Amino acid sequence: MCPVGDRSASESDNSTTFVLTNIIPQAPALKQGVWKHVEDYCRSQVKAGWEAYQYAGSFGDGGKGTMGEATSIANGKISVPRRFWKVVLLMPAGENDLQRITKDNVEVFAVNMPNNQDIIFPDWKQYKVSVREIEGLTGLNFFSKLPTELQNQLEN
Repeated sequence: MCPVGDRSASESDNSTTFVLTNIIPQAPALKQGVWKHVEDYCRSQVKAGWEAYQYAGSFGDGGKGTMGEATSIANGKISVPRRFWKVVLLMPAGENDLQRITKDNVEVFAVNMPNNQDIIFPDWKQYKVSVREIEGLTGLNFFSKLPTELQNQLEN
């Protein structure tokens, strides 16, 4: 789920993007379109001096790619997810990140996108949801090291 362009500090870092734990079947229109726009936005913020904390994954069964709908590929050995999500926290670069995070100095967003070749909206912001929604769908708890009040402000 980490694009090769985000791991360019060293050859070793770059090669970690080619392991199977970083690969999930994604509809080409999603991967090369609206999902890429989210990745490009995050990358542009990092180039502008921000740090990015990103979490991404998938859920559900069945997507629609160039060969039609499928719940699995490779003779049933690889599941095809229905949706892809990403949770992002962007903040100015610096030290002691946990101590520096406030609701006013970070950008937090989440997206939830269909794994579908016929994806409708080209603007990734059309797929924005709350971090809490992603937590509810995945059972994960993001930003759990932050004070509860701040976590609530960022995730709702």
